[in-house]
Amino acid sequence: GRAFSIWDDHDFLWNDETGAEAWADPSKRSKIVLSSAFQTAFRATLCAGLAAGTFPAAYNDAVFWQGTHCPLASPSVQLPDDVWLHLTDGRTHRTQKWGVSQSKRTILGGEQKAALAAAYAGSSASSVHVFASGSVLGDYKKSYPQDWTWLLAQADKRRTYALSGDIHRND
Repeated sequence: GRAFSIWDDHDFLWNDETGAEAWADPSKRSKIVLSSAFQTAFRATLCAGLAAGTFPAAYNDAVFWQGTHCPLASPSVQLPDDVWLHLTDGRTHRTQKWGVSQSKRTILGGEQKAALAAAYAGSSASSVHVFASGSVLGDYKKSYPQDWTWLLAQADKRRTYALSGDIHRND
């Protein structure tokens, strides 16, 4: 079998941190790049079947300090039987909820949504899509209505399931 990973806010920086605002803060920017590098290295280790020696042995390994891992890759992976797994990044582009108008709030950001839409459009009509998110759909629906409406539009095109590991608020 294969294993894949996405991250939640605790992996990204800390609870409920928003990437859009954090990226603008120089004291947090290097932490975002570093956490992205660790997640990228973890993904590479998963792809290697958790083989010994595939994850760097020390925190100061050069792979973590290259600064080329941000934003975190959010690939769409075609699995057997015309199933697509969408590994989303729900933190890098996320805006705050309070003080940001609903029309400007986002979890996924424009570039990631465009890539996901292209994967949907390029798939067959009978394909199945698994949308993996570190945030429950209730968060999209209640706090990020633009992304919620966009996600529902994708689901109208192809059979879509949501997979989330975060249950702070479920709906």
